[in-house]
Amino acid sequence: SLVYLEKSANARMMAGNPQEALALLRSASDLVARSPVLRAIGAVALSKTGKRDEAMVAGRDALAAARALTENQAENVERAAVILREMFPADRPADFESFMVQSGTPSAVEGAIIADNWMRSGPSGGDKALEWCSKVEAAGDAASVGARAATAMTRGSVLYARGDLQAACESFEKAADMSQRNAAALNNAAYLLVKVKNDTARSFELASRAVQLAPAQPDYLDTLGYILFKSGKLAEAEDVLNKSVAVAPTASALLHLAQVRAGQGNVGDARQLLDRARAKTPDADTGKEIEEFSASLKGK
Repeated sequence: SLVYLEKSANARMMAGNPQEALALLRSASDLVARSPVLRAIGAVALSKTGKRDEAMVAGRDALAAARALTENQAENVERAAVILREMFPADRPADFESFMVQSGTPSAVEGAIIADNWMRSGPSGGDKALEWCSKVEAAGDAASVGARAATAMTRGSVLYARGDLQAACESFEKAADMSQRNAAALNNAAYLLVKVKNDTARSFELASRAVQLAPAQPDYLDTLGYILFKSGKLAEAEDVLNKSVAVAPTASALLHLAQVRAGQGNVGDARQLLDRARAKTPDADTGKEIEEFSASLKGK
């Protein structure tokens, strides 16, 4: 079946065996001809085996086939485009953009993927990411809800990286409102709602939904635990943060657990947790919070 062939080809690609993936796809050429997604996987496999020119032709054919479908076009275009960007180095997003533009005018879905690709390339790609976000947003309701939600997530991520937390919060809220089963959007909006606006009620609602969707995700547990701490619910916060730390003892979760322990009067435990947080080589913002909180414990 198409589904089995796709999973099998992807498994071989992820295992670093593009030649095997190509052989598998060639053995089922009738199925590949019917699936733009399988054709996209084939194009990526060609690129991974050094057949760059052949891969580019196959990639354009796969994208054109996805665009030509009358049923589930947006879904197939999205899946094909996400796969095809694997042909291009992550630090050269302009190559992927050029490929998509030269293959025809990008749809809103494709524009959202191009924006995301620029965002993923790091700070230098921020302006281009926002430029493509604006193109998608300009389409208004003509763009699918999924494309608009993805664009809001990308805009929020760029703004957050630039330190514009207020605007980032608004973008993440939009994404969460448009895609209410997007756990990442729910989590990001929840964190900034409590961090920037101190809106514990709304942030708790969103964070709880994120955890319901992905109960073992440590970052989502960290956000929920932090919100409970800010709400004064120390016992509940401790329980949730312990779960987060058990899965992945990140600097952020350890800091938040230290804040809870200090609030419970366990200053010694809090200091030990801060030492563990420092050992995780936290990012600049988290590191600053760790030292500020550590300073607040002096003399206690």
